[in-house]
Amino acid sequence: MMMFALLLAFAPAQNAQSPVPVDKRPQVSIAFASNGGLRNWTRGTDDSSLYVQDSRLRWYYVRLSGPCLKYMTSMSIGYTTDSNGSFDRFSHVFDLSQPERVCGAESIVRSAKPPQYGGKGIAEPVSGT
Repeated sequence: MMMFALLLAFAPAQNAQSPVPVDKRPQVSIAFASNGGLRNWTRGTDDSSLYVQDSRLRWYYVRLSGPCLKYMTSMSIGYTTDSNGSFDRFSHVFDLSQPERVCGAESIVRSAKPPQYGGKGIAEPVSGT
């Protein structure tokens, strides 16, 4: 009995998860993006990334194919979806005031709330839902 208690004392805490690197997280798509499925966005960790929020208030981290956000002149973005209306890693993002500047979405992974909204963004583990 004493050994069991000793092992529990050295067991790692359940909440002490370290975040999985972005490139190791499962890729996701955001369903119904063409029908109001993306409700919010904010800049990511650099000019080649952004966070988007879906209609269920879940956040995603999107890695773009280049520094698209560096030259943005408006606060509105446009995006393409697949034939089912999903935003996925084959979609494109562009500045509505400069639609000729298009970047592909290379990676989309679930994320915690971005730092601009009081969260830790991609640096924090994401819960199951």
